[in-house]
Amino acid sequence: MILLYIPTLIFDMRYFENNIHNNSILQAAKYGIQMTKGATENTVMHNNVIDSTKYGICVYNNGTGNMIIENSIVRAGGHAICVYDKSSGNEIKSNSINGAAGYGIYVTDSDVNNNTFMGNQIRMAKVGISVSNNTGSVFTQNNIGVVKDSEYFISGNSTVRLANTSFSSDQIRAADGGQNSISISDSGKVDIRNKAGNKTTFDTNKSIYSAVLPDRESITIRTVE
Repeated sequence: MILLYIPTLIFDMRYFENNIHNNSILQAAKYGIQMTKGATENTVMHNNVIDSTKYGICVYNNGTGNMIIENSIVRAGGHAICVYDKSSGNEIKSNSINGAAGYGIYVTDSDVNNNTFMGNQIRMAKVGISVSNNTGSVFTQNNIGVVKDSEYFISGNSTVRLANTSFSSDQIRAADGGQNSISISDSGKVDIRNKAGNKTTFDTNKSIYSAVLPDRESITIRTVE
């Protein structure tokens, strides 16, 4: 393992089809690892990003087809993992997030599409997963433990698409302004309760559950055993 006391690891359009493995990045000044300026088809795996002052791992500015797998992010000063700015077709899988002052996973921008977030573990973030101005991301089998606010937060005319997901009284909260919606599929029977306390049971294996959340509305979802 390489122990790096450096401001950040930066991979741009000159970096493609590389393997970035087994580094420990401590107290990065801004980003722990950033993939930007067309960084393409790189694999970022088994890295530890600890106490970054802003973000843990970010893909932005046309980062495409990258794989971010089995990394550990601890105590991010902002968001732990973020994808934005024309970055599409990335796979973010089986990462462990333990502490983030912002969001565990943050996806934003309408030109960010076909990114897959699967099997990530999120603990002690302000919000588990946040989607803003985005409809083209899929979240599958992610596990959100204790967070400071809500498990999911959607804003800016977004849709959070959840598949094959287990819920433990998880809260999905919408921001003020815009039309924000949720979609749940292949996740078994779930109890869905709104802020007024009204409950609906829905079998997402039989059909996709979808709903639009009004401004500042929230629902709580629990998997039915």
